[in-house]
Amino acid sequence: MKKIVCFIVFGILFLLTDIGCVSAQEIVFNKAAQIQEKEPGWHRGICCIAIKDMNGDGLKDIISMDPVHIDLWLNKNGSFADKEISPHDLNLSGNFVISDFNGDTFPDIAYTEEGQPLYTDGRVAMLINNGSAEFTYLEIDPVYTGARPIRAVDMDRDGDMDIVVSAVYQFGLLECDTIWYENRGNLQFESHLIDQYLQGAIDIDVGDIDQDGDIDILWGDVNASHFCWLENDGNQNFTRVPIDIKHDTIHSSILSDVDLDSYPDIVLSTTNPRELVLMRNQHDGTFERNLVSESLENLKPPITYDIDNDGDIDIINACLSETNDFMWWENDGNLNFTMRVIEPFFDQTLSYCPVDFNDDGMPDILAGNGFGGIAWWENQPHVGIDLEMPAHHFTPGSNCGLTATVFNHSPGGAGPLPMFIMLEVAGNYWFYPSWTPDIQYEFVAVPPGESLHTIFDPFTWPSGCGAASGVYFVSLFTKPDFSMLMGVIDTWAFSWGE
Repeated sequence: MKKIVCFIVFGILFLLTDIGCVSAQEIVFNKAAQIQEKEPGWHRGICCIAIKDMNGDGLKDIISMDPVHIDLWLNKNGSFADKEISPHDLNLSGNFVISDFNGDTFPDIAYTEEGQPLYTDGRVAMLINNGSAEFTYLEIDPVYTGARPIRAVDMDRDGDMDIVVSAVYQFGLLECDTIWYENRGNLQFESHLIDQYLQGAIDIDVGDIDQDGDIDILWGDVNASHFCWLENDGNQNFTRVPIDIKHDTIHSSILSDVDLDSYPDIVLSTTNPRELVLMRNQHDGTFERNLVSESLENLKPPITYDIDNDGDIDIINACLSETNDFMWWENDGNLNFTMRVIEPFFDQTLSYCPVDFNDDGMPDILAGNGFGGIAWWENQPHVGIDLEMPAHHFTPGSNCGLTATVFNHSPGGAGPLPMFIMLEVAGNYWFYPSWTPDIQYEFVAVPPGESLHTIFDPFTWPSGCGAASGVYFVSLFTKPDFSMLMGVIDTWAFSWGE
């Protein structure tokens, strides 16, 4: 039995068959580098991670924070040298934010230490960068019990960066402060108490929620009973505006204009019920619930970014569970989200950020895990084509021979291009380029124009695997290496048969 299938590749792949035209490009994240291996024994999880050129050499450096240290990983043309920059062991780290706080154009680091309430003090401090990644320690507030979430923003709109901090103490024994530190110039900060509440806020964010020109604060309390945003009257006087949700506990809450209407929405991870939720800003101080996911365990803080460069906002997230430990949620443009796995079992992913590490125009992802490991994943287009062929098309143990007609419009020739193979995944059939050494197919030279090629070593369907054998093949093809993929393929035409 034979069938002819044609499709065109123009950066985005389209399938032309008798079943219609189907968009076929996906994103696959291939782990490009393990910057720090996980630590054996007692671990120091990476609770915060970021990317910034800290020494002015034009290269992306990494800043990471664990419960004891803040580390700077200086980029040495693709390799990273670790340098501890915190002046002393931290007293249970909280979080950090990077900004230029003294107006010298060099990025500084403001951070919190949570401390151990009733035992040791927390604090708010800063590392001032001299431009060569050498830092001077500055203590902003030496006693701030439970200090954890921190944001940098020009709250009073005077041209310099202020700091907003909140505290959390989950056992309900202490009043916890929310404070903004006004930057008075010359690294002098004046404290302004915004609010004080039992248990405090597990997370805060800042933005102009009502689009009236001043900075408001999203305030995510621990038990969700007083979840609210703090409305700024323009003179840094704040009023609580309640946000009604049906959850018992908030893990994290961020502001992001996910629906692209210029008003910041809220993305929440919660428990009881366990959900990832988008709260759409209704432009009147209220928010409409839009469920992204439910039933995933121990969701970590979400972040938002257009991962696939399709013009809409996606969500990056992680959960500590048996499966799907590190994932992103693809937005179809209508706020319907599909989970895509970045890396299962990345040892309790705790912190992550998008960054175009290799300057190819596609956002990659950097992450740290609960065992001190740091890695980055390269964002690559994935060209699986679901043909929806009948599951009995191949017989287990039989050979599958493929012939491809390639029409190449690359100026001057394409160089080596991969032949394609077809695999079954859970009853569906997929085309993949032969980018893995596990399958012994060759790259072939394809000159401009039309050429006919036959795959020399036909793939043998594993005996006894049955019709739905996707698990066997997923491990080979979920993280392709595109290092050999060169040239432009305009048209492929396939025929195959047993």
